[in-house]
Amino acid sequence: MTFEQRELSLEEKLRLIESAELPKIHRLELALFVLGEKPGTQLGFYDVTAGEPEEEQRAIRKEGTGEFEKTQQVIKQIEALSHIKHPPKDRDGVFGYSILVARDVETLERLVKADRTGNDKEFGRIVGYPATAVEAYGTPDAINSNMDDYIKELQELEDGGLLPFANFIPSRSHRIEELEHVKRQGDLIKEKCPKLFAELVQSAEDSSREKTGAPEGGILGLTEGKILTDEDFKTLLNVHGFEHWKMGTYKTSDSALWLYAKRDLIASNEAKAKTILDHMRAMTQSGVLFPGMRWAIYRRPAGTYQVFGVMRRLDDVREDFNAESATSELRLRLDDSYKDFIDPGEASHSNNWGWSSEYNCYYPTDIEIVALQFSDPEALATEQKFAGVDKPSEIIDL
Repeated sequence: MTFEQRELSLEEKLRLIESAELPKIHRLELALFVLGEKPGTQLGFYDVTAGEPEEEQRAIRKEGTGEFEKTQQVIKQIEALSHIKHPPKDRDGVFGYSILVARDVETLERLVKADRTGNDKEFGRIVGYPATAVEAYGTPDAINSNMDDYIKELQELEDGGLLPFANFIPSRSHRIEELEHVKRQGDLIKEKCPKLFAELVQSAEDSSREKTGAPEGGILGLTEGKILTDEDFKTLLNVHGFEHWKMGTYKTSDSALWLYAKRDLIASNEAKAKTILDHMRAMTQSGVLFPGMRWAIYRRPAGTYQVFGVMRRLDDVREDFNAESATSELRLRLDDSYKDFIDPGEASHSNNWGWSSEYNCYYPTDIEIVALQFSDPEALATEQKFAGVDKPSEIIDL
């Protein structure tokens, strides 16, 4: 006797997705996919393992592998097709996976080809981005070159729990219609997946309660001082198209935005993380770092707290630098009390600097130029315990 597996109804697929033990952003993508809003989608996970204590590396690998297996299972259950672009493994100090999903063979082949050849516009069309945003991508009409133009809208979307729906780069000419596209999809999920929508709204409300009263707005609409969950941080990376570039540094594909989550900015508890945050904020306000930089914190899987900053790309510096000229008052908006924070070795590289025509001076485009001098004995002890080493020289000074 043979048994044929019954095809799930749309309602059953949505309930399956809604209750799956997957990140909210995965469940949202899959729900929009089965509702016909997206012919295809991409799901993934990645986190930096290079330089992390072995215990934290194991936690990252366990989390990523488990998420991969659960994602694969749900994809199979909703009868979608998939292509594993990257299986879960370490690559250049980053552990992660990537899966391409589509409704039929032809669409999957197009999606794989677009991804392999770097055809961003074709990829955008397949994953359901608004046509006007796709056409504007890579042109001056795309807003990502200065996200400050979009801050009010981003804050409105975040407050309504709709920010994960806006995972594309909007256009200047059609951003109103593109916002309506986002809100329409939000209404659809609210109707068809009320539990998932409630989770998205709850995340927005939780973030709002964690605001510290620091200035709002700036890049990505990021409110300084808010504590993000690890999932929130990954959603932020995904929504704004950040890709891992090198250890602790992420950038958008056009290098318009840079995000720094450096090892030196990790603390063992929230209070110490906020002390580091206040220090970096003071450096930003004092002209050591670019004034438009925004700072926040997210809680890593191992329970430590990561301070991170986001900034726009400044104009490239083409001339040679040396340690003496790079710290000159003629080049930087610094008073004498801040000169000691500049690392001469890092400052000697011209590609670590950018020129701001707005402020008519140079700023670091890599925060490692700033000699971070934090003392966190508890964090050092925690790192030593995690790493299982006895030599203090082998422990990174947080």
